[in-house]
Amino acid sequence: PSLAKTIQAPPPRLQAHAAQHLLELELQCCHVSLEEHAALPMPRLVLKARPATVEESELRRMAGILRETIRRREPFTVLWDVRDIRPPSRAALQYGVTLMTELAEDIDQLTQSTVIIASSPVVRAMCRWVLVVSRPPRPVKICEDDAAALEAARLARPASSLPIGDFIRQTRVLAEAAAARARPSSLALSQMP
Repeated sequence: PSLAKTIQAPPPRLQAHAAQHLLELELQCCHVSLEEHAALPMPRLVLKARPATVEESELRRMAGILRETIRRREPFTVLWDVRDIRPPSRAALQYGVTLMTELAEDIDQLTQSTVIIASSPVVRAMCRWVLVVSRPPRPVKICEDDAAALEAARLARPASSLPIGDFIRQTRVLAEAAAARARPSSLALSQMP
C-alpha cells in the first residue's frame, strides 16, 4: 500500500482536544497560556510548571497574562500543572501574595473552577491542606494526569449558567440561613436579664 493510504487522521476524540492559544508566554519557570479548547465550555488559563525556580521578574510577566485574561471579563477555568514545580524565590512569593490580594475580587468572580495536576502524593496532600485553609469560592479538583484534568474542565460551567429555578432555590436557602444566624435564638432571649 502507498504511504498516503497507511497514514490515518487522528481519531475525532483527539481532534476535539486541540487548543487555540489566545495568549501565550514561555518562561524559564513555566508555560502560561489562555486557551480555547473545542472540548471545553469556556476558556482555560493554563500554568504548566517547569523545573526552575519562579523569580519575581517572571511572576510579573505571568501577571500580565492574568490581567489580560481578567480584562476579557469572561468566565474561565484554571489548570495548574505543578508536576515539575520548584519553590519560588522569596521576592516572587511576596509579589504573588500582593498580586493575588489585588486581583482577588476579579479572580473570584471570573474563575469558575480550578484543576491542579500533581503527581506526587506529598504535593497533592499539601494542595489539599492549602484548600482547607483557603476555602476557595469555586470548585477545585486535584488530579494526577492530563486526561482527568481535561475531564474536570469539561464539566465546569459558569456560575451564572445555573437553571433559574436552582439559582432561586439556592439564593432562598442562603438568605434563610443568613437570616437565621442573624436572629437571636429563643434560648439566648430567655437567658437575657
